[in-house]
Amino acid sequence: MKSRGRYIEALKSSSKEVDLKRADELNTLLNENSDRQKNLLDLFSKGYLDGGMYRKMQEELTAECDRLSSERDSILHSSDDDTDKLLAAEQLLHYCMAVLPTPEFNAKLVERFMDHAVVESREVIVFVMRCGLKLRERLTIKSQDLN
Repeated sequence: MKSRGRYIEALKSSSKEVDLKRADELNTLLNENSDRQKNLLDLFSKGYLDGGMYRKMQEELTAECDRLSSERDSILHSSDDDTDKLLAAEQLLHYCMAVLPTPEFNAKLVERFMDHAVVESREVIVFVMRCGLKLRERLTIKSQDLN
């Protein structure tokens, strides 16, 4: 029973704390960038900077802002993906604990729990589940099946 929840626990603690800390750092850097842009505009409007220098520095700050925003958005999107995987893992675990396995193929179950399959070779197929698990299946090919 204890080992069944290990994957779910690993998903819960995967790196959310690190990601959230980095997202907070990026928000702080974005706020500092915004302050620098305001200071730059203030210096320009008071005549301390010429137009060429202002444009160059403004472009650098804008590029930095774009890079920081992109990184923050990527982290937040990744966190949403982890939440989706956690929910899928919990649903799969609940189903496996509640239902007896059957040897018949069930397309609805495949659609519900599997994301996609990867054919690595003629003998190996990897089933990638929505929760992130990868199940490797080795096929045995009989010589009569090839004819």
